[in-house]
Amino acid sequence: MDHRSREEEFRRSIGQNIRNRPLPDRQNQERREAIIHIGFIRSGNRPRGGRDGLEREPEGSDVKACVLIIEGTNCEQETKRALDLVGISAEIVHLKQFSGRLRKRDIWDYHAIVIPGGFSAGDYVRAGAIFSSYLRTTLGREIESYIEEGRVVLGICNGFQVLVESGLLPGFNPGKPEAALSVNTRAKFECREVTLLHSSKKGRCSIDILIEKDELIRMPIAHMEGRFLAPREVLEELVSNDQVIFKYSDLQGEVKSEYPWNPNGSELNIAGICNPEGNVIGLMPHPERAVLEFQSQEWTRGGGRRDGFKLFYSLKHYLNEV
Repeated sequence: MDHRSREEEFRRSIGQNIRNRPLPDRQNQERREAIIHIGFIRSGNRPRGGRDGLEREPEGSDVKACVLIIEGTNCEQETKRALDLVGISAEIVHLKQFSGRLRKRDIWDYHAIVIPGGFSAGDYVRAGAIFSSYLRTTLGREIESYIEEGRVVLGICNGFQVLVESGLLPGFNPGKPEAALSVNTRAKFECREVTLLHSSKKGRCSIDILIEKDELIRMPIAHMEGRFLAPREVLEELVSNDQVIFKYSDLQGEVKSEYPWNPNGSELNIAGICNPEGNVIGLMPHPERAVLEFQSQEWTRGGGRRDGFKLFYSLKHYLNEV
């Protein structure tokens, strides 16, 4: 056997050994979760906690959430899965099911309403504008009463845009829009991980109970209209009320307004805010895309982060208390 033949045989044997080598338990579990996540198989197994020690809550939770959608929403499955993962019983419900002849649901059956990401109504007019119009005409005063009762409304990406368009955030005058999420300064779609500084005190709102002040977390973004704009007096009130939950920052936690650290040009580097009471929250990043290690860009380099899991787990704890 000549040198070249021996080298080829060696390469084949190495490749076979690598393919047959059993993965560590954690990697086997995460790979299985990846397969389940994209719908190729069905399994009764549930993901285990990661290195952060957070475990899945038992099945059959009494805490219920509505994942509210209309045409064009496209992150509802991931959002439901993230809620289920922490033990919140989530149901995907179309807005039409809350009124008229198609009425089948009542918002008071849920402890939280989550409006997920996507391109509701094709983002015609403005991102979230049509969804917010439907929301006002369908639920109107009822959702304001829901919020006043202390129940939670969480908007993620397009959901954040809906809450701002509806005037439910910043929440100084509910029903009156006081801010906007405009086109990114670079006028292009940004889809990548970003670093976020937790700028409010721990426990300021319903999703940050497990996150320390000034803690850095990483989550993905995927938007073209995420630039938070508001009059100076609104911005000042947001800061004085400690309503700015997350700010875009660099890897060391320094808040820098320039690109790429601030991906959209948001004033004050705002990535997420809450209302004065802390039970209405809007986030441009996607926590539902950061709940399992394989979703992290660091996954192939020895394990990823699960920072989005902390937000949903915090929500579960908050809902258990109210």
